[in-house]
Amino acid sequence: MKYRIIGNERQEGRLMLRLRKLIKHGSVRGLSVFLCAALVGAMSLAAAPVVYAAEATGVVPLQSSGIVIDVNDSITPSGAGWTYSSGVFTVTGDVTLTGSTTVNRVVVQSGSTVNITLKNVTIDLGSIIAKNSFSAFDMTGATVNLTLVGANTLKSGVLGSGAGIRVPNGASLTINAIDANNSLTAQCNNSGGAAIGGGYRSEPGGNITINGGTINAYGYQLQDGSGAGIGGGTQAAGGNITINGGVVNADGGLYAAAIGGGAWGAGGNILITGGIVNATGNKSGAGIGGGSACSGGNITITGGTVSASGKNGGGAGIGGGVGGDGGTITISGGDIIAVGGSGIWSGGGAGVGGGGGTPNSGGSGSITITGDANVTATGGDGPVIYNYGGMTPVVESVGGGGAGIGSGGVSDTNGVVGGIGAITIDTTGTVTAKGGAGGVYPDGNLSGGNGANVGAGGSSSGDGTPALGAPTNVAAAAGDRQAVVSFTAPANNGGSAITGYVVTSSPGGMKATGAVSPITVTGLTNGTAYTFTVTATNAFGPGAVSAASNPVTPLAKTDGGSNQGTDNQGTDNQKTAAAENVTKLDTPLKTVWVQSGKSFTIPCVAYDGGTAIQAGLMWTSSNDKIKVSDTGKVTVPKSLKKGKTTITATAANGVALKVTVNVSGTAVKLTKATVRAPKSLMVGQTKKLGVKLSPAKATLTKITFKSSKASGLSVDKAGNVTALAKGKYTVTVKVNGLTVKKQITVK
Repeated sequence: MKYRIIGNERQEGRLMLRLRKLIKHGSVRGLSVFLCAALVGAMSLAAAPVVYAAEATGVVPLQSSGIVIDVNDSITPSGAGWTYSSGVFTVTGDVTLTGSTTVNRVVVQSGSTVNITLKNVTIDLGSIIAKNSFSAFDMTGATVNLTLVGANTLKSGVLGSGAGIRVPNGASLTINAIDANNSLTAQCNNSGGAAIGGGYRSEPGGNITINGGTINAYGYQLQDGSGAGIGGGTQAAGGNITINGGVVNADGGLYAAAIGGGAWGAGGNILITGGIVNATGNKSGAGIGGGSACSGGNITITGGTVSASGKNGGGAGIGGGVGGDGGTITISGGDIIAVGGSGIWSGGGAGVGGGGGTPNSGGSGSITITGDANVTATGGDGPVIYNYGGMTPVVESVGGGGAGIGSGGVSDTNGVVGGIGAITIDTTGTVTAKGGAGGVYPDGNLSGGNGANVGAGGSSSGDGTPALGAPTNVAAAAGDRQAVVSFTAPANNGGSAITGYVVTSSPGGMKATGAVSPITVTGLTNGTAYTFTVTATNAFGPGAVSAASNPVTPLAKTDGGSNQGTDNQGTDNQKTAAAENVTKLDTPLKTVWVQSGKSFTIPCVAYDGGTAIQAGLMWTSSNDKIKVSDTGKVTVPKSLKKGKTTITATAANGVALKVTVNVSGTAVKLTKATVRAPKSLMVGQTKKLGVKLSPAKATLTKITFKSSKASGLSVDKAGNVTALAKGKYTVTVKVNGLTVKKQITVK
């Protein structure tokens, strides 16, 4: 750490000029008087304390020059860098403020750039005797580097306007301190200004940067519609607020954010990179973000320890005030605890996101949580809303709880319409989110909906919709006392990777879980028709419920076979068996090309161990434009000139086969088919024929396999040959119009 000594250079210059004049004119008496005065002055300078300015790496807390203003001094009219008149110290240079007053205030001249030290100073204009509408410290249009030494207090007047420190738009304040033992308490005592920021109604905050010290900023608590703790005055945005260090404790005035917008003011631009921040909004204002009815603005947190609460009235912990959307919230570091405010006349606020609201308000905004951030977000509870129009209050409705991360709850019966914006959660830290509970009627019979953990807040009539979307394309195929349910993953993963799915039957509520599609539901009753819904799950809980599947009716197997969608996939030696015995599905080609306007049936064989069996299969296509029948027939519409789909055949026990079907706009003629076959097999041995097409993108219409004597050498539709009896046999393979024959000897 380096230091510099700050002397009174102006006074030294005046002394030297006087000495030269006396010598020039030869005044002995004057010279004697001068030397005596100079000696006394030198002794005085020597006895004066030396002031140091610490210049550490990073933030530099600069103390002002040796010029000291006692704010209780109402007699001295001026000094270097300041003047005094009618209760106002006007500062134009670097000074140190000390002392205590209830009548004087400080104004930094507009256009000035100064370093000011607050050294155990108290300016309290809020006494009953000194009623006024002034700011204790006003720096309109100025740039101030403020250094804290000791404990300091700045309180505004009480008559409708004024801030503890007035930092309006166009002004820039930077607060420094060596450590947290040096403090500032700023308080607004009226409904117009902020504790630190805008000083009047409709006056937004300026540029406010906090690098150190303990900062306590308290908005006005006694009248609806007041300014922020740090940020905008009433009906004004928060300005540009940066917190790099220190301990910041902020409480919003009524309807205002603690850090951000005043009542009915947006949050502005808020950046937190470090320090300890405790922010509590008040009666519909957010902890950090927007005041009542306003958006959270742009909120970025990259570090620090942050605790933010909407407290009551439905403001978000971090985000919008009641009725306001979350704005743009980016969290990439730090340890964050955010609690939405409980509702009073609307739904609860989100922990991170929108405030509670009414239809078309309180949306989540854009929320991104990345890096190594640790976030715990809890939605505020919904209220019981009373009508006070008569002699006795009557319960009118209840409100929904706010989402943990997402939108606020609402107090209408139309469901949540505040909206779920883009929510991304991808952090190496830990993110925990829990929605708030809906309000409960006094008799306990009815209640509002709960907020989603991540997603939408609840309404007076239902739970909030999770951000995690519903699976689509749900289809079911029945088996014996079971059904196989396939589906497509949700388009929106709700900000976190999907960890699994739950399939639920109706009737009966039988459930089955799995990591991917398809999932088999067992324990069903044969002869009963069922539909099924699917719900995805991620780290924050279940998502939205899918639409119901097609109805299916499980039936007991007959003749050892399956009960639905049967397609005889095999030849002479194929046996029938229960679908749940399927161990493998096979086909000769895993990739095929089909011409626009044409169709191709995929040969598919089910196996129980090494034996081909008859089994019911469910066929699905990943491309809605390309259809597949329940026998595996793929049809490409004439209008589709290119594209592809994945065709999936699924047995009742979940065993599946995937085939890629590519679309060709024109016919591509097959010129050659190459078949790889074993020259010989031992009795009981099975091998698969290899089929290669030339060109590889030749469009297919049909492929078949046939044995010259199936009792000696069988071949199924997948091209698997099985040796049954000794002898010589011929296998014929036909692809489109080409024929290939292979001889195989069974030994």
